Formats: sequence, C-alpha cells, structure tokens
Amino acid sequence: MNHITDLLPERWPPEIIDALGYWHQGHLIRKPPLFWAADPRHSLLPFTLENSDSTREWQILSLPAANRPAYGVVISQTCDICEPQPNNPFIDVAPVVDLANVLDQGQRAEVRRHLWNDYVYLTQQPVKDRFFVADLRAFFPVEKGALVARRPIEGFASEIDRLDFSDRIAARHRRPAYADAVSDILIRPLNQWIADDSKIALREDSGRFADVEEVRLRIDGDRLSPRAVQIVVFQQNILDREDRTHWRKWRERTKSKLQKNASIELRPIQFSSLMEMSAAEYSSLTPVWLRALGRGPRF
Repeated sequence: MNHITDLLPERWPPEIIDALGYWHQGHLIRKPPLFWAADPRHSLLPFTLENSDSTREWQILSLPAANRPAYGVVISQTCDICEPQPNNPFIDVAPVVDLANVLDQGQRAEVRRHLWNDYVYLTQQPVKDRFFVADLRAFFPVEKGALVARRPIEGFASEIDRLDFSDRIAARHRRPAYADAVSDILIRPLNQWIADDSKIALREDSGRFADVEEVRLRIDGDRLSPRAVQIVVFQQNILDREDRTHWRKWRERTKSKLQKNASIELRPIQFSSLMEMSAAEYSSLTPVWLRALGRGPRF
C-alpha cells in the first residue's frame, strides 16, 4: 500500500457517514493528539531530541496526553468532511491553545483584528473568560471515524466569523512568494509605514488607511524576479487629494531604493476600487498581506 486510495474500505461504515453530517470547518474537538514526523538525526525541537532515537531516519512523535492542546479545530473544508461520494478518509486539525496568561490586552486586541499571522481568535470561546486561539503553525490528519464518538463544539459565533477563519486558512497556504527585494524594500516597509502612521492619520481624521479596502501588486515579469512593480490601492471610500499624496510620497521615498538595490522599477500608485475594476484585471493582480491595515487580502 503506497497510495491513500489503497487504504480506503470497500464500504464506509454507516455510523461514520451519519456522524460526518454534523461536522463543519471551525468545529472544535476535545484533547486531540499533537503529533509530527521528524528525522532524529537532525532534531530541531528539544522534545524531539529528548524523545527520539538518533539512529533512526524517520520517527513519529506525539505529546503525552497531559500536554496535549485543550482542543483542536477542524481545518478541512466542510464539503471535504461530509462528501456525497466518500473519498477523503482524513480531516485536518490544528491545535487550539489558551493564551489568556500569555498575551496582554493590546496583543489580544491585535489577534482579534487578525494582525497576528499564526493565531486566529475563536469568537465563540469554549471556556468563559479565557483567550483560546487556533494555532495555524501545525495541521495534522485525523481519521474521520474519530468524529463518531465526539460531539462537535462551535468555535465561531457566526457564519461571517467562520468565513474569516476560512480566509485565514487560505491566506496561510496561498500567500505568494516575492523577490527578496520586493519583500524587504517594499512590502515590509509599507506595512511598517502604515503601522507607524495610523495614529497620526486617526488624529488628523484622515482616511488614508481607514478607507483602504486592500492593497495588491501589479507585477511585470516573474514574481521572484520582476522588472517592475506597481502598488494598487483599493479604496473603500474615495481618498481625497491629501490622503493620496501621503501614499505617493511614500512611493517616492521607496522607488530609488528598489531601483538601486534590485534594478526594479516602482511605478506610480494606482488608486481604484472593487466597483471600478473588472474581475479579469483584479484577478491578474497579486494580493499582499499588510497586517497593519487590519484586514486580510482576498485570494
């Protein structure tokens, strides 16, 4: 057996088929195991080093029951859980951890606003007065039969919250790779400028960030070796001349660095909106995750 199809039963037990209809993406499972594969000859984690055989090429490790995460959250899409024609024997689960005693109030507010890449706040907390989050740094497979004897627990309070969770999972896997210069000279400094300037913009009652729906890039050439890049700012409300000037000044400060260090042209900023741009043009642009804007890009 070297193929998942070879593992499938000829007939799925009816109790498993029935149970799957009660589960959807975002549901919680109590105390799932946290396991991973490692090469003990090159251990990264102290746990792996202390609990593996250094003579082996591969080893499966798992946290002991007392150290398992309190919950796991179902990552798999709902349509892959309860399939009309069963074909997927596993669901993917991510650990859920309580950070109530780890994060301060400011950090918790940032997590709630989706400003931390690794964590997603559960809008329906399984325990009152705690701060449970889905940890997106690890996904692991669980056989679907494990759902039969378990009751699904809601992790999100509304459909909108579940869709936000779905978007975060998608962003985790679909965020594009850029040339180092684009990441280091354009994207990270742009995010930092927004973070540093947001309080000033708020005091000035400026919409230069608050009225921006998202930012995308128009790449000329390969994303890993572009000839030119253009920032496209999608406005939720039309930015006035002064607000646009702030963006243009930032571009002026950045274009020479990008040209000098990587010979990449930074073209003038385009201001548009989701109402103005055609779907074909929009889909040709590359999404950018700017945490400081407080909302993720569409993929």
